[in-house]
Amino acid sequence: MKRILFSLTVIIAAVAAQAKTLVVYYSYTNNVNIIVNELTRQIDADVVRIEPAEKGLDYAANNYAIGSALISAIRSNPDEASSYPAIDPVDVNLDDYNCIIIGAPLWWSNMAAPLQTYLFQNGSAMAGKKIGLIVSSASSGINGVEGDAKRLIPDGDFLSPSLWIRSSQTSNALTLIESWLKDIDYDALIMQPEETVAEAVDLGLSVKWASCNIGASSPSEYGKLYGWGDPTGNLTTETLDDYPSANPPASICGTEYDIATTNWGSDWRMPTQTEFEELASKCDWEWTEMNGINGMKVTGQNGNSIFLPAGASRTGENVSNQVGQRGCYWSGTLWENNINFASYLYFYSNADNVQPARSNRRYIGMSVRAVANDGNAGIMDIENSDNDFSVSIYERTIVLNGIDDNSKVYVYDIMGNLLYRGKQPQIEVNGSGLYLVKVNTMTKKIRI
Repeated sequence: MKRILFSLTVIIAAVAAQAKTLVVYYSYTNNVNIIVNELTRQIDADVVRIEPAEKGLDYAANNYAIGSALISAIRSNPDEASSYPAIDPVDVNLDDYNCIIIGAPLWWSNMAAPLQTYLFQNGSAMAGKKIGLIVSSASSGINGVEGDAKRLIPDGDFLSPSLWIRSSQTSNALTLIESWLKDIDYDALIMQPEETVAEAVDLGLSVKWASCNIGASSPSEYGKLYGWGDPTGNLTTETLDDYPSANPPASICGTEYDIATTNWGSDWRMPTQTEFEELASKCDWEWTEMNGINGMKVTGQNGNSIFLPAGASRTGENVSNQVGQRGCYWSGTLWENNINFASYLYFYSNADNVQPARSNRRYIGMSVRAVANDGNAGIMDIENSDNDFSVSIYERTIVLNGIDDNSKVYVYDIMGNLLYRGKQPQIEVNGSGLYLVKVNTMTKKIRI
């Protein structure tokens, strides 16, 4: 088998096992092959090509008479195996894949007959999987092909929209596929939480701390260095808008942007700035070595401890030359005074240099040490400031009192998403709930 990307009838099936993709396709004309080649330039996949058992048939002869007869036989009795044309055996275990992409041309408003045979034989093994559909045809609509796919995979979880590439659009398949993959959020589809190797260590604090870093398999391993708000863990750009946007939330803890949650699942999240401050103030810190790796041993008052390797940081592709000398660990909290920055824990060579609330640009790569998720992440941990502004609520309008024309106003929702940024003293919100209002450096939680 080989890698392939293609544009045809595409069926994507997700299993909670491996994040692997299999492409199963049939091709009679060259259009399908072209589309398949374009798809393989954009995703990684194993590929199986379906072949009719009877070789040398000219499906196009006499106005596609053979193909028309095959489709008519299936239409007449779709529940009988004898209605489907024989195909060569396919030796593949569908359980090995979390995405299955099936590509087929359209025949007489239906899915090509050999592909229907494969799905008739294997559709039950795709139950519960995510199903995406791409259809290649000369001019006919794709409703019939979608109907065939849903009939043959009755328990599939179909993605929307399907992609239709007309024959005249084949030369533009690369662009059409790229757009479609974004529409179905393919990257998120194949990104499955990795196996969690960490234990939740009770240090006698408000949260339990993971025993190792994200991306590591033991307490002494560094793990990867992640940009703030990059759920893929792969970004190395120095563009702030990529981490995760131009208007980042006040907290990414436990959200779709949290690398701990996306890698280890909903039981884990990034720590807040407040939790790092608690870790620094209520535990003993000792510069030490574990398995030849320098770092900090952090011991709670109950005697339990964790080890934080000194993995330093990364800018772009370049890792700092201070690995083994300093540690940098992202929190999930945006820096209060500047949205270009986020808060992180810093230590350097000895216990006197532990700083739980420093700031750096969001694109800088740092280590991440998760905490066990208790469901209280987000803006809930942010405390009201001693402030000189007050808030009034009129229906669904937030009215700020005691601010001047130069005040910078920010309003966030319960998940930390930025809803408003500006200087207006009256801000309308969409519904009831908890909101965070920040004026300059002062904050206040309100409920509408």
